[in-house]
Amino acid sequence: MPGGDALPGETQADAALRETGEETGYGAALLDYEPIHTVQSPESDLDLQFYLGQISGGLCKVQPGELLNARWLSTAQVQALNERNMLRDSFIADLVVSPRVMKPWAA
Repeated sequence: MPGGDALPGETQADAALRETGEETGYGAALLDYEPIHTVQSPESDLDLQFYLGQISGGLCKVQPGELLNARWLSTAQVQALNERNMLRDSFIADLVVSPRVMKPWAA
C-alpha cells in the first residue's frame, strides 16, 4: 500500500492521494476524506490512516525503492495471501474483505 508522511500544510488525506500518485503512477480520488481505519505503526508511535479511494487515471509505474510490486487482487486472493501469512500486516486483509470497517456506501 502506498504511504508516507504529510508535507507541511498538507492534510493526511491529501498526502494519501499524493503518495498514491508518486509510488504507483495512478491518479486517485478519495471516496471520503475520513479514514476507514487507523492503527498504530508497529515501528513507531505514529498512527497510520487508511483511506478508501478509486483510480482516476494514470498508468501503473512502481517507484523504485518504494514498492516491490503492484497488481490488482480480488478479495479471495487477498484472503489466500493472508491465510499463508504472505501479507506484511494481517490487518490489511481486514481492510479489504471485512465490511465492518467500510463506510455504508462502500459495503
